[in-house]
Amino acid sequence: MSLHPTTGTLKRKRDGDNVQRILKTFADFESEGVVLTQSFKEKFLRQLLGSVPFTNASAYFPVLFGKRIASIRVDTTLPAVQTVYHQTAAALLQNPAWNMFVHHVITDRKQVVSRTSIDLVLLYAVRLAQDLIEKDPVLDRKLAESHQVSVPQRQWLDSATWLTLWQSQELPAQNLGPVEMYGRFDYLVAVLDRAHCDVSRSPPCTEFMSAAEVHAGLDHIDILRCGSAAAVTVTATHTMTDESMVVQTLCQGAAACIFTGRTSFVNALTDGRKWRFFEVKKRTNDADPTPFSCKQILLLDIFNPKHTSLIIRLLTISILYPDEFAKRASQDDGVMGA
Repeated sequence: MSLHPTTGTLKRKRDGDNVQRILKTFADFESEGVVLTQSFKEKFLRQLLGSVPFTNASAYFPVLFGKRIASIRVDTTLPAVQTVYHQTAAALLQNPAWNMFVHHVITDRKQVVSRTSIDLVLLYAVRLAQDLIEKDPVLDRKLAESHQVSVPQRQWLDSATWLTLWQSQELPAQNLGPVEMYGRFDYLVAVLDRAHCDVSRSPPCTEFMSAAEVHAGLDHIDILRCGSAAAVTVTATHTMTDESMVVQTLCQGAAACIFTGRTSFVNALTDGRKWRFFEVKKRTNDADPTPFSCKQILLLDIFNPKHTSLIIRLLTISILYPDEFAKRASQDDGVMGA
């Protein structure tokens, strides 16, 4: 086992030292009465540091978000009345694939607990969100508007929007103010024009599309050319205690804000068992000391019966109501079961 630091570790330390030195220089000038505008600071840092990958993001928390992450309080007690989230969580836990994963999968502790777990949880949340869209034309049209999807005149379509789960999606460099960042999203849920995913169907039909029909349409879609489609991202990690992964996830959320043109974005960090949710907001006041603010929901455990339905609920809310995430996460949204 090598005791020498890796090139990546040395670069992250160098970047961190550079950022801290620059911030101290700014503070020294301002203490002497020199007025430095936020736009000047951001431009200076961006020109000096260039484009940075998400994996080297740990040094940039102070200049992007400030000193701390605010908390979103959520109620983890199980309500007396069953909701669609509890029904979906129960269906997940009864899935044969989930039971096989729980009883037979062993992973290296230095790796993600299991992508199988992440895939299943995300797919159940995506399917629930799609069900809710199908049942609520107002929600469907609101999503269509916010994600720049054209509302079809063809009444035979169940909805205008269709949710898709993308894996390992690359994102080009985005200007976050003090620094440009680029890299990969492990998972990306996107809200797409259903007509693009539905090229082989003929009216009338009310059933969900087949995999072949979905992929026939998706083959013609470049997610990077329709940035407004992105709804929520998830980052996979081997440890939930590494704060550099937290900063990386936050920076991905900030980049997603710029990429989608939205003022807020929700993303999650998970090792396949524990989940942690973050809401990133782009500040709109030039007088603010940092370009973004952030909030978090601390660790939830998918194997804890009190947390399973909550994780499904938070993922669903982040897809359907990203601008209201903190508000809806901290209160009962009233979506009852059948």
